[in-house]
Amino acid sequence: MRDPHEPSVPELDDHPKSVTPRRDRRQSILNSRSPGDILAAWYDPACQREIAGQTRAGAETAAVTDSAAIVDSEDSVNTFRYILGVLLVVGLPPGVAWWFVVHPFVGFWRKVGVRGTMTVMTLFFVVSVIGLATIRDTLLGPDLGLQWVLVALGAALAAAATFIGVKRKKYLTMRILAGVPEVETDVAKRGKLLGEGPYALVRHPRYVEITLATFAYAAIANYVGCWILAILMIPVLHLVVILEERELVDRFGDEYREYAARVPRYFPRRKG
Repeated sequence: MRDPHEPSVPELDDHPKSVTPRRDRRQSILNSRSPGDILAAWYDPACQREIAGQTRAGAETAAVTDSAAIVDSEDSVNTFRYILGVLLVVGLPPGVAWWFVVHPFVGFWRKVGVRGTMTVMTLFFVVSVIGLATIRDTLLGPDLGLQWVLVALGAALAAAATFIGVKRKKYLTMRILAGVPEVETDVAKRGKLLGEGPYALVRHPRYVEITLATFAYAAIANYVGCWILAILMIPVLHLVVILEERELVDRFGDEYREYAARVPRYFPRRKG
């Protein structure tokens, strides 16, 4: 028997009634995939508003994600453009200058010898590249921006330059590219006149290749300095060719004169 002075303790219901708030019910419907709940959501204005809110939030999140992906992609392309531009304005001028130092002074370099010449010229190239790299942004000039049409044009020019490069590589080794035969003191080691492969079509496929590659880099990079350099390379490379041909006449004599009369400099003759 319970003491009447003892405070009463409410009895616990072993089976409490669960009451689901309306919002929990709506959330349950929203999370459900059953046809009945989907139909209920369709006729429940509150559910419709919540669905619309979730849809807008999802669309905004997707838009932000897509925008971030596009920005990251463009940043990567712009970094690639910058690298190409730097390689062009830093690497090409010393490479071309190499020939202006060698060709007019072949007699002097032959006295120096192959090893001495290559040592001096390599040092000259490295120092020049390092010096230009310190002012690379000045050499690049204003960025004209990413232009996909120019990127496509640059890719086509690069493909053409690569094609020529693959064809001439079989005949023009790195030893010849570095100018070793020009400065050889031993006449027997000065090599033979190239007249096969692409050299049967044009006399200077290497300079055609360099010109195409230069404009390919300039088109993709699209910096003012790259375009100026590419345009300047046309007369500059032509002057290098004239100096080189003088050395070739000196080295091969009438053999080169006959070859020059038969094969054009830059553009193949039409057949027929």
